[in-house]
Amino acid sequence: MRSQAVFATVASLAILSGAFAAPPSVARAETEYLLGYIEASGCDFYRNGSRYDAARAGAHLRDKYAAIGQVATAEAFIDKMASRSSLSGQPYEVSCAGQGRVMTAPWLREALARYRADRAPRESRGAR
Repeated sequence: MRSQAVFATVASLAILSGAFAAPPSVARAETEYLLGYIEASGCDFYRNGSRYDAARAGAHLRDKYAAIGQVATAEAFIDKMASRSSLSGQPYEVSCAGQGRVMTAPWLREALARYRADRAPRESRGAR
């Protein structure tokens, strides 16, 4: 009886530890997609009053991602790293091909939604 209780406790801890383990590969893949999307966008990015090209903006966010650490979801990456300055708290903005500036958070969320929508049919076919 005691061994069953120990087993149940160990099994519960193993399940719970999975919830706090390293971020799932999906989160890493989606975050890498967003970083690549930024770098390839050709857009201008605005951080703390200065303009940066897409390559520099992507490099900055890659550095921030590496320094702060992994995140559990791509949304957490957007919210914690890609939407505002860690130093000043000022929001990041982006301007693409003659369009006005917009906040990066909704811009990245739209890109993430498109990415997921494009991948969903392929993942469904692969699951059969």
